[in-house]
Amino acid sequence: MKEAVSVPVFANGNILFQSDIIRCLQETGADGVMSAEGQLYNPALFAGIERWCTPVGVDTNATGLHAVSFYDSDEALLVRQPRHAELALEYLQIAKELKTRTSASAVKGHLFKIMRPGLIRETDLRERLGRVKVDPKKIQELIGAYVALCEEMKVRMEVCLFHAGLLSKAVIDQTLYQRDEKAAEGTPLKDLVTIEPITDIAVMPHWLAQPYFRPSAEQKKAYGMFVYHFTIYAIRLTPWA
Repeated sequence: MKEAVSVPVFANGNILFQSDIIRCLQETGADGVMSAEGQLYNPALFAGIERWCTPVGVDTNATGLHAVSFYDSDEALLVRQPRHAELALEYLQIAKELKTRTSASAVKGHLFKIMRPGLIRETDLRERLGRVKVDPKKIQELIGAYVALCEEMKVRMEVCLFHAGLLSKAVIDQTLYQRDEKAAEGTPLKDLVTIEPITDIAVMPHWLAQPYFRPSAEQKKAYGMFVYHFTIYAIRLTPWA
């Protein structure tokens, strides 16, 4: 298509990670890439991309191994996928300074998307975020309430409630024993990436902004069949007394 027209061509669709943008530009030769839903979950999706995008026809290996290594470094990864609580706080500061008032429902909707990886785990914060009740016209008061929640999320993502001394071991939710940022300190972020079994999409550490991809009905069914057959296989291999 690019060769058939004389106007700028933009590609769109299924852009989840910055690597998708780079690959799309290289394979299509498009002049640019658009993203909608991907940026709702990670507004930093395009941050720092100018370092990695090369003109069509230029040898992408010319950057050398050092550049490839830097792309996988914590420093580079945190540019394109920052800590979601910090992104949320930055968004609230922008909303606070806007001359045109942002609707209360829009602010809440954005926070649910940006902090989704943390809200899945911190269910009490998710419930509190949903229950925030402030006069929509009092946007400063509303943002203040949201800032408090985001600040608490930031603390929890750095160190779980038990480690922070906020909950006793007797009542702490077991999900909070998952590795938080402090517990994972010293381990490269790229080594903490896992693969979602249904969609086969990379899952970043839960304190970082990342896309949300809804698995199709076919993917869910295929994964369900895999789990079923694997369970039957495991049972057959289990030595029974």
